[in-house]
Amino acid sequence: MKNNEHKLICMLFILLSLLACQESKEKLAFKLFNEGVEYSLDAANEAEKGQLESAHELNSKAIEKFLETYKTDSTHQLVKSALGHSYYIQKDYKKGIRWYELANKLDSPIAVNYKELGLCKINLGDIKSGASNINKALELDNSKENKETTILDLKDIGILAYKYGEDYDKEGNLEKGLDYKKFAIGVLIVASNLDTTNFDIKNNIAEFAEKIGDTSMAKKYKKK
Repeated sequence: MKNNEHKLICMLFILLSLLACQESKEKLAFKLFNEGVEYSLDAANEAEKGQLESAHELNSKAIEKFLETYKTDSTHQLVKSALGHSYYIQKDYKKGIRWYELANKLDSPIAVNYKELGLCKINLGDIKSGASNINKALELDNSKENKETTILDLKDIGILAYKYGEDYDKEGNLEKGLDYKKFAIGVLIVASNLDTTNFDIKNNIAEFAEKIGDTSMAKKYKKK
């Protein structure tokens, strides 16, 4: 056998081997990702039943599978979004931001990615950047359902933040309490801007603003 032919056959073997590895890698990533999705769905079911500890454990297992998927095949088109969502569910917002930003950079734009990225940022106190991501999400999906669920998510964050503010007041930490209350109002204003006809949220803003002594804002949002 001539040297050139031998080299060619060897190169062919190497190429075939690489292709076989690639196929095997993709199959393994597919398997791992589906296992992660199953854990994620089970976690959602447990959460619906109020079994929050069990849901947290299952979601942690989903994260493990998604991380294995990414390690196996970093080009997998859904795993970065899945990790962003899973960390968002776990309220690990910093990691959620990291994976959603990676997904938005490398994958096709998806509305829910921008929405939950925005909510992660808002939960960490970055209202301006979070609102920008949420607006992007609504550009990608301007359906009534998406807008309504986004507004409800924002309302929940705002109401909870104000409650935290009241709790700090009770502990005697009035400065931190006021910071949380102002943050709550800021989040509710983002929600109100998405639907200016939602008077429930306007009334929340007016009520909270009046309680912290911001009479001009209270007057602006009070239902006529």
